[in-house]
Amino acid sequence: MTRAAAIAFRWQMRMAVVQAWGSSLLPFFLSAAVLGAGVCLTARLSDAGAVASRVELLWGQWTLPFRDTPREAVRAVYATLASWGQTIGLLVLLMGTTGYLPTSLEPSAAAVLLSKPPPRWSLLAGRFLGIVALAAVWGLMFVGGTWLALGLRVQVWEPTYLLSGPWLVLDFAAVASFAAILAVYTRSAAVCIFGSAAFWLLCLGMNVGRHAVHTTASLEGMPASFHFLVEAGYWMLPKPADSTLLMLDALQAGPWVPGILDGRALVEAGLLLPGPIIASELLFALVMLVLAAYEFATTDY
Repeated sequence: MTRAAAIAFRWQMRMAVVQAWGSSLLPFFLSAAVLGAGVCLTARLSDAGAVASRVELLWGQWTLPFRDTPREAVRAVYATLASWGQTIGLLVLLMGTTGYLPTSLEPSAAAVLLSKPPPRWSLLAGRFLGIVALAAVWGLMFVGGTWLALGLRVQVWEPTYLLSGPWLVLDFAAVASFAAILAVYTRSAAVCIFGSAAFWLLCLGMNVGRHAVHTTASLEGMPASFHFLVEAGYWMLPKPADSTLLMLDALQAGPWVPGILDGRALVEAGLLLPGPIIASELLFALVMLVLAAYEFATTDY
């Protein structure tokens, strides 16, 4: 990397953080993390006598009974927090940060930067990694804060929950890379924000639909071409539902947090493979960024 590229790269990352602070996004993330930790600080163990013991949160408004050890119920709390972070949190991150991508690609801003001149890819890559860094910071604050608060209150530590942070960043990077394509073609913050949210919904639908096809008896008789298209779409696109399913399975919280799909059954059937899932999402993000960088490099300013 040349010196000009390195300077542009660092500058773009810094400006993404500055924009997040100026738009109150970082304070919002901090408030959400504090709120999550605050909820966990209300946790306490309660012995209900003849009834099974339980973990109580929000002064008894949310109770989770357990039969053997508090770890059962605490895992359910962690699984619920991970599900919220990887759905609501991810969607908020996309809508809050992807609008920063096109601001550095507008002719008025890019012309100044390109007069240095650094490689154009460094501008796009720097801004992209800047918003990924914001996602990582929020993941660290929320996951780390809730894990520490709940562990201190009930003295049950579940390190598996900490994996939900990296999963969140991976899912965010994969979907946000599509926003980079939208940014170079449209240079519109609104298109990036709503386009990335719509793309996330599409990926979620494909993800859940693929698993439903393999686990629903009435769909087993569909033509081979249908199964091929479903499988191709699943592996080509990001998989935002799989991170939640894998976390539920790792925390053994399936019975506590019911959903449309059973993560344990999918793992046992060989339909939920962490290694290939991670590799496919990283590959998708890389391909999208390469395409976006190429389009940006060939655009006249």
